[in-house]
Amino acid sequence: LSAVSLMFAATGDVKFKERADYLVREMQEVQDKNGDGYLGALENGREAFAAVSRGEIRSGGFDLNGLWSPWYTLHKTYAGLRDAYRHTGNRVALDLETKYAAWAEGVLKPLTDAQVQKMLNTEHGGMNEVLADLYADTGDERYLKLAEKFHHDAILDPLAKGQDILPGKHANTQIPKLIGLATLLVLFTGYYQVEPDEVAIVQRFGAHVRTSEPGPHFKIPFGIETQRPFEHVLQRVDRVRRRRGEQRGPGGHHREMRQVPGTRQLALLARSFDLFLRGG
Repeated sequence: LSAVSLMFAATGDVKFKERADYLVREMQEVQDKNGDGYLGALENGREAFAAVSRGEIRSGGFDLNGLWSPWYTLHKTYAGLRDAYRHTGNRVALDLETKYAAWAEGVLKPLTDAQVQKMLNTEHGGMNEVLADLYADTGDERYLKLAEKFHHDAILDPLAKGQDILPGKHANTQIPKLIGLATLLVLFTGYYQVEPDEVAIVQRFGAHVRTSEPGPHFKIPFGIETQRPFEHVLQRVDRVRRRRGEQRGPGGHHREMRQVPGTRQLALLARSFDLFLRGG
């Protein structure tokens, strides 16, 4: 599913989208029949995960309750649905993925932190990555919290302290954990939400680059780009005017701006005020 979705994005050839749509339809039929959001193809998978959810955890490097790296396997299905949504625009794929994530949430909900960490001793692929991506695609923080559940303390915490514990460890097990951690870091510093009836101004190294209307948005992370609610910009303009000895007009700037209807008009005003702040 990931392969045909990416091929459609790369080539625009409709046959790849048709194949992705077909796969999603078939997966929807399976999920609907299961009735609980589960969408795996593992033999006795639901039973094994039910035992995990009860705290009956037998975990080794590649074995979890008799299944071969089950989260690693399920991750591929999550990733396929994500890619079908992102690269072919199939919204049913996103719906299937959110239901599948709700199933995973239900599996982990009864577990203590120690039990989750014991489970994570088995290879679990990029589960933190796909759930972080699902948060980015939906804006629902429950998926962000679920992604954080897949933080493998035994590996990631020593690395965060600068301790090299990777020699001798299976690379394909550890690399997805780090990719997922990087995805979360980008989301924490790059994702932002503009509230209804607000407009945000985005600046890059202090210079205006764009305005954002209500909804979830992404900016270049790590402080390269910053965003401010439009109201904050108005307050800053007032401070600049006061330093210049200029007087507010009748009713004050804030009240005047609030009389302008619609976010598009506010966006235009935000651009004008940003030019003013840059010296104009």
